[in-house]
Amino acid sequence: METETSGEKKEPTHFSELDPKSMKIVDLRQELEARSLSAKGLKSQLIARLTKTLKGEQEAEEEEIKQEQEKEKEKPVDPEILEAIAKEEAVKKEQEEEQKKKDKKEKALLEKKYIMPDTPCLLVHPHPTAKGGKFDCSVMSLSVLLDYRPEDNKEHIFEVSLFAEMFNEMLMRDFGFQIFLGLMKAPAKKEEKEEKKDKEEGKKDEKKDKDESKVKDEKKDKDEKKDKDEKKDKDEKDVKKDDKEKDGEKIKEEEKCEDMEEDEGADKDEDGKKDKDKKDKKKEKKKYITTDPGLLLSFVYYDQNHTGYLLDKDLEEIFTTIGLQLSRAQIKKIVQRVVTRDMFNYRKITDSIEGEKKDLTVIDEIEETKLAQGNMDLLKLSHKSLKSGEEMKETTESQMEVTSNIIQYKGSMINIDSLLEKLDKSEKDRMSMEKKMQDVENEIGMVKGSLKETEQDKTNLSSELQNVRDEMTQMKSLQTRVETQNKKYRQVLLNSKDVLSKTLSTVSNCLSEEDKLHSEIKYENVVKTEGLSN
Repeated sequence: METETSGEKKEPTHFSELDPKSMKIVDLRQELEARSLSAKGLKSQLIARLTKTLKGEQEAEEEEIKQEQEKEKEKPVDPEILEAIAKEEAVKKEQEEEQKKKDKKEKALLEKKYIMPDTPCLLVHPHPTAKGGKFDCSVMSLSVLLDYRPEDNKEHIFEVSLFAEMFNEMLMRDFGFQIFLGLMKAPAKKEEKEEKKDKEEGKKDEKKDKDESKVKDEKKDKDEKKDKDEKKDKDEKDVKKDDKEKDGEKIKEEEKCEDMEEDEGADKDEDGKKDKDKKDKKKEKKKYITTDPGLLLSFVYYDQNHTGYLLDKDLEEIFTTIGLQLSRAQIKKIVQRVVTRDMFNYRKITDSIEGEKKDLTVIDEIEETKLAQGNMDLLKLSHKSLKSGEEMKETTESQMEVTSNIIQYKGSMINIDSLLEKLDKSEKDRMSMEKKMQDVENEIGMVKGSLKETEQDKTNLSSELQNVRDEMTQMKSLQTRVETQNKKYRQVLLNSKDVLSKTLSTVSNCLSEEDKLHSEIKYENVVKTEGLSN
């Protein structure tokens, strides 16, 4: 199958139907192979090769058409051909009119679908024929566009991410300068401290009033209790005198107590009303309104978590990236004017109480332009002085000796001599550290050598120990064998002893019998000899 497909070459398509930029790599290679060109290389190389060949084909076809037209001009024109040309032109005009009508209908449909806004804005609508009608537009935030991966190297993604980065830098510079102007307009930190002191003093006065009222109430209660106790004692004494007098006194005492309770109730009601009035005043919250929404937007752009404050370090970083070439001392001075406890609550500048006016320093356009320049004028003056150096050298040699070693870098003045001294010190420290490191490495080498020797000794000792263990096991096995043999020999000896004892007993018995026989025989012989002698 592969030989058949390779043998049948595809015919090259017409150049008018091809668009190399929107084609895929496979189609590009097929077209190049059909034109008997090399299909190797990257996509950009293939596109360039195909476009070059297509241009050549177009030029060749245009030359052929010109030659044919010249030949036709030389020939007499037939009336039938003229009629056909006129018909073709009429058909083309009709098609153009139909296309215009379609465009008008599409525009009317779009106007019906989308309500046009009153304010001027940009409208984006995907073309229906782009990418086969699959092309679509979507609204994306700047944070989403900035959240790209470094692996995305495609052309359209790279362009969008680059645009997002540039737009983000523009917004950072603009909002940073707005914050800078807002801080320059803002009042100093002392005024805020005085306001806090006034508030604290007011709170202290309120606390004192409350404490005094409580003390007075406590004193009244104590006095009343004492009076009651004294009256009770008197009553107990007067009980013995007369019942009538006692009843009268009791009635008087009750009336007095009622009068005292009424007075106490009235005093308490007055104190309660005062406390309620103070609480109502506290409950009346002050309404704040954003007076400068542009400044609030610039602060919120940097405050992504919407905490309502910025740290002093964040403000310093913002002012260094604006491009005003400010020194660190200037930036710290501006920040410390407003910052309290290493943070700045920007709502104090952007918002204000209803009906009250904030005391902000007014900055004219001239002052604003001066602030926008920052330290750039000083840098320009330094460049000018360098250009006209030959004239200034004779008069300002001593000044140049002082300031020649000072350079401005990222808004801070840097002394080269001090940096070089620090560099020399760091190099010396580095050399000393390298020497120490070398000594340590040598010590480590010695330790490693001793470690290797100890390891070798350890291996030798372990091998010797193993040999001793093997010998011990052999000795144990021999010992067990000898013990078993000893037991066997002992048993054999015991057995042989028994046998020998038996044999000895038998032999002794036999010998005793033989002795008896011999004695008898001797006796008989003696008897015979005696008989013979007689």
